[in-house]
Amino acid sequence: MREGIPKWPPYTHERKEFMAINKYWSVKNDYTLYYTVTVDKAGPRSVSRQSAEACANAYWTSKKKHERRRRA
Repeated sequence: MREGIPKWPPYTHERKEFMAINKYWSVKNDYTLYYTVTVDKAGPRSVSRQSAEACANAYWTSKKKHERRRRA
């Protein structure tokens, strides 16, 4: 690995690892907590962390249910 670039672990549904490429590279968990953006007719608005977490949790819960149904 090049200096300053962290080891990027394999993605898992439990940790949801992703590489954040900013001024410094870093491995973070669950990109939906960092990169959820919403836009409505009034224009861009910020989303609270609690709202982003609720949305992310609902998404992953739904995805897990779908995967369980598909396997059955």
